[in-house]
Amino acid sequence: MRRATLIGLLSILSSPAAAGDLTGIYAGAQLGHLDGRTATQGRGAIGGVFVGYNYDNDRVVIGGEFDYDTMDIDLGGVARINGLARLKLRGGYAVGNAFLYGTAGAAMVASDPLRDNGYVLGAGVGYDLGNRVTLGSELLFHDFKNINNSGQDAEMVTLSARVAFRF
Repeated sequence: MRRATLIGLLSILSSPAAAGDLTGIYAGAQLGHLDGRTATQGRGAIGGVFVGYNYDNDRVVIGGEFDYDTMDIDLGGVARINGLARLKLRGGYAVGNAFLYGTAGAAMVASDPLRDNGYVLGAGVGYDLGNRVTLGSELLFHDFKNINNSGQDAEMVTLSARVAFRF
């Protein structure tokens, strides 16, 4: 079984590069879920837009992205999250029609009554459907320390489904 798994993994990694060139500007929309924790927990639906640029060097793909999600999530009366913006670097590997990547960058959370900056780390996958359309998902971890000098820290995890169009 291990040998078959190893052979399968090696065949995927040695497959031809992605069918389409991923170099260029892309933009799209995302829908997902946020799970946030401060002194209390809050969770709910999120939705937003993103725009970015990729550089495809055969199988290695690097780029940057800005995205913004809007939401209305109550953190147990402590705060209400209204928005989450991120500026991220992405890097990964194209395997067949899939692009597997890691991402890291800066994040800003907007909430009533607080607003602060932190960082974001995550991973994602995009799949080239052809005709410059990509379908994917992304899992992100956000960390905000001492929001507005309030002594409150916040951690948030988001999972989003994404659709993008490459220009």
